[in-house]
Amino acid sequence: TTISVDTHHMNMDYSAYEGFEVDGKVDTVISKGKIIISDNGYHGAKGDGNYLKRGLSTYLH
Repeated sequence: TTISVDTHHMNMDYSAYEGFEVDGKVDTVISKGKIIISDNGYHGAKGDGNYLKRGLSTYLH
């Protein structure tokens, strides 16, 4: 599988991982008991996710 902005499920037009080759994939995502992603499609609704503000990674210090 090749990571690409053309195939990801985010409202962004770039990916820091564009072109990376990876083995495997996410099959199903479940959040709060609700299936959000399955069968290669997004099944969530607006408001199903929450923004989690984070500080800088400790790897950057």
